[in-house]
Amino acid sequence: MKSLNQLIITLTVCLFSIQAWAQSGKLFNTDNQLSSNLATQVFQDKSGFIWIATRNGLNTYDGYHITVMKKDMSNFSGLKSNYINSIAQDDKGHILLGTNNSLLEFTGSEFHKIPMLDSKGEELATYVKQVYPLKNKDVAVATSGYGIMIKKKDTQECHAMKGEVEKLKYIHKLLEDKRGRLWIITEDGKLYRKETNGRVTAHFVGTEGVDAQDIQQDVLGNLYLASKNQGVHLLRAGSNVFTRISSIGNLPIENIYISRNNKLYIGCDGLGIYVYDPQTGFLQDNPLFSRLVNLAKSKVTSIIEDNQGNIWVSMLQKGVFMQSNIQNDFNYMASAWAAAT
Repeated sequence: MKSLNQLIITLTVCLFSIQAWAQSGKLFNTDNQLSSNLATQVFQDKSGFIWIATRNGLNTYDGYHITVMKKDMSNFSGLKSNYINSIAQDDKGHILLGTNNSLLEFTGSEFHKIPMLDSKGEELATYVKQVYPLKNKDVAVATSGYGIMIKKKDTQECHAMKGEVEKLKYIHKLLEDKRGRLWIITEDGKLYRKETNGRVTAHFVGTEGVDAQDIQQDVLGNLYLASKNQGVHLLRAGSNVFTRISSIGNLPIENIYISRNNKLYIGCDGLGIYVYDPQTGFLQDNPLFSRLVNLAKSKVTSIIEDNQGNIWVSMLQKGVFMQSNIQNDFNYMASAWAAAT
């Protein structure tokens, strides 16, 4: 009976693979509407539009076609740079862009520069790594060289975040957790946490030697810390100790994303995407498929799940890939095989 079950599962996997081939996702690149193959982030706004940041222009997708915005286009005044690193949206619905030298706001008709000011009130030009809206409706701006800048709600300028955190100058990634603490990853892979009282914690048990790249929190309050050299570490809600998830291994991770069904999507540097199921411990190797490019050899810069459950992936050199939600139940084969064996 066990052999028969395995045969059935094998045939099912084959049929699933054929279906995946027939229903592969959609690739956007310079041959298909996108302004550049160097895509740095994909983002969905509150109205459902998809925004794509690249190193040669900003792109918006309405479900049918892409509109390209560049600084030399007269109908998009105020766009000062084509090198877009980060996209976010504030509480007023305005799109915020982090570029290679500034912070911009798009009101729907034009772009406005939001000045970043030093302690003397002089404007800074700095590389923006991330634009991150906070729960209090302020916006944190992670910069390369000037630390964390803060745009207060209802203001049109940024100032340095005050306190102990000012000593951190080269910021890579930010995350505000459910307790209001701000997790900070610096460009050298170090992990810090700004407590609600302003103090900065710099040591976390279990993270020794970790080259941190990204941190995300699930709906249960568990934190996942992704690294370049030691895979993923988990800090369970209520715990003070990070533990390494051994089944993920030492993937060269660039970023992670937690889907609505609590799957951990893992974007790698040159090794594509993996999907980890915390309930089963199963790690799926590159479940997304494209006939046009080898996604398993891609350098992933961001991953999101849109309102319809489609998975979007931005990549350097290969553009942006969208996988329809009908192909996203990657745990099916793993569960079926486990049941048969």
